[in-house]
Amino acid sequence: SLGDNFLPLMPEVNEKGFWEDRDFNAINIELLRIFGTEWFINRSIPVEQFKLPEVLALMGNAAALVHSNLATANVFAFKDPRTAILLPFWRQVFDRCGVRVAYVITIRNPKSIAESLRKRDNLDEVRTHAMWLTYTLPTLLETAGFPRLLVDYDLMMDAPGEQISRIARTLRLPPVTANELADFVESFLSTKLRHTQYSARDLANDPQIPPTVIHLYSLLLSIAKDEQTLDSEPARRTVTEAMAFRSELEPLLIYLDRVEAQTPGFRAFSDQAAIDSAAASELAPTPEEKARPGVRSWWAYFTRLISRQPPNDRHR
Repeated sequence: SLGDNFLPLMPEVNEKGFWEDRDFNAINIELLRIFGTEWFINRSIPVEQFKLPEVLALMGNAAALVHSNLATANVFAFKDPRTAILLPFWRQVFDRCGVRVAYVITIRNPKSIAESLRKRDNLDEVRTHAMWLTYTLPTLLETAGFPRLLVDYDLMMDAPGEQISRIARTLRLPPVTANELADFVESFLSTKLRHTQYSARDLANDPQIPPTVIHLYSLLLSIAKDEQTLDSEPARRTVTEAMAFRSELEPLLIYLDRVEAQTPGFRAFSDQAAIDSAAASELAPTPEEKARPGVRSWWAYFTRLISRQPPNDRHR
């Protein structure tokens, strides 16, 4: 079960809905508020902040939420992208609840993600590539040692039966019947909502994308194809090198966030509005806002910096 208390769909963005539970979403938003950040800010959350009294106070509510959902279903799952950077909190909650946990880690070509966030939130693509590292790396580290599976968005769209079978095997769920699969494909999957599709070559040929992002996505895609495992030595080495690169960028990312937040071209979307159904349709930027001058000069500097990073051919 995924529950039935979802955030509202967003016309012209995701007309099938986001399938994100309001209550889990609200807890994650409150956590980010306590940490003084938001989903679009490129800042790592120090592990010691997860021990703050305000954070520990939320664990009771989070545990009660998990228990209430499991009271009506043997298997429960929730989805919220913010969870990727908040897993130290949720891992403690799951331990408190005494539940068996498995993770489905979804990935998508970073170029597609950048294009999506540019259209929806008017975010600069270079910022988005840094965000991709900010969200992806903690997920890989915090789920180590647990049952987990990487699922690529484009592979799911191209071969849904194969991907759903992979998920069922990993999560030890009953196999999906042919009728259930046909219903899922016909009533839920929609190629009309697949606004972009880029290849690994498209990613590698884009000069705006740092080599670390290219290497890491290439690795994850091969794992999603079952060509290698996330726990292999080459995979661990690639993740470790990506973490080192991301750590070196932290001071610059913090500075650029501060500068960009003060410019008229930057629109910070309120997470509170995202959970307000009345405001959900108003989140997208207007054409006038999209036309405002942004801070591309800062991100151009950032691009020049990260483009100097020498590619590591061992992991291509």
